[in-house]
Amino acid sequence: MSLFDAFKKKKQEPGLSGGGSMAGKYYDLFPKCQLFKPKYEYPLWDQNWDLYGRTRSSKRQMLKNGSQRKVTRHIFLVRHGQYREDLQHDEQRVLTHKGREQAKKTGEWLAEIIRKNNISTSTCKVKLLSCSTMKRAKQTANIIYNEIDAMYDKHNGQSFDDDESKKGTSEGEKWVPIRREEPDPMLMEGIPCHFLPTMGQKSTPERVDQITQDFPRMEGAFRKYIGRSDWLEEINESNAFVNMDTDKAPKNCPIHREHEYQIIVSHANMIRFLVCRALQIPPEAWLRLSLFNGSVTYLVIHAGGEVTLRLFGEIGHMGYDLVSSDLYEGFNWDSFEFYQSALVKQKVQEKEKEEEKKRKMMTMN
Repeated sequence: MSLFDAFKKKKQEPGLSGGGSMAGKYYDLFPKCQLFKPKYEYPLWDQNWDLYGRTRSSKRQMLKNGSQRKVTRHIFLVRHGQYREDLQHDEQRVLTHKGREQAKKTGEWLAEIIRKNNISTSTCKVKLLSCSTMKRAKQTANIIYNEIDAMYDKHNGQSFDDDESKKGTSEGEKWVPIRREEPDPMLMEGIPCHFLPTMGQKSTPERVDQITQDFPRMEGAFRKYIGRSDWLEEINESNAFVNMDTDKAPKNCPIHREHEYQIIVSHANMIRFLVCRALQIPPEAWLRLSLFNGSVTYLVIHAGGEVTLRLFGEIGHMGYDLVSSDLYEGFNWDSFEFYQSALVKQKVQEKEKEEEKKRKMMTMN
């Protein structure tokens, strides 16, 4: 038996360790029961991490024409735009003007990516946009969707009989617009697990309770959106193929490659957690990563189960003047004093707008 096989025999389902308060503390930092435990010991890789009880070696997805279906998944995780962080209630915490501009730039960029991929390949089966139920994420998703939808309208509104060179190509036919899902509370912000290093912060009963509440939901979001869930298979026309036992499938059958595209508009902690889980690195590392508003993180899940992080927090499409991390402008986000001054500045600007609005109303009367 190989060393790898010996390790694999110790497998368990990934998740928090459990055991309650009797499990004690993890290096006196936080309850050991809230330490994340992977299925296999780090740094071993679980090849079937996204199949939940199934294995790649035992099953093949066979198309009706006798080809074996192999899918590469492209997942774009978008952080919402800058928002009114100084307000308390979620419905009040709307995007700022800068946040709306960030979302528009990100939407334009994603629309261009989809357009170019539609031209270069006709094997894209899922174009799906999901978002959190929080106000700032819904607003960001709406702006992004409008930009992508405008691209589809422009393409589908043209005459396809005028250009002979495009006939018989993907560019010479109408495209199926992106599918918009209802906002999902599973994608809301939260605290997925404890973080290391602790940044000098001690674990509090409040944080322990918050993790107890948030982890199951955020892990559920990972399994639904990043793993190959039944929900995702149903959306992807699962009746087009059958799962066949490998020993019963045809030998040396042709390979049919497909690509699926997902856009998920969510929040910094959620995206950092999803990335750590997808890369099978300790989720407790999530706070070592940082994301700008409106940024794009790009994961590729290969047919064999391997995962590649191609972009993390990409903001190059925006230009410097639109860069922010919450209320920190540009790259000056490491200063608490700067953050406080940004809050004061935002409140002054809002007050000036209200006064200007009142003056206009008085003039009209």
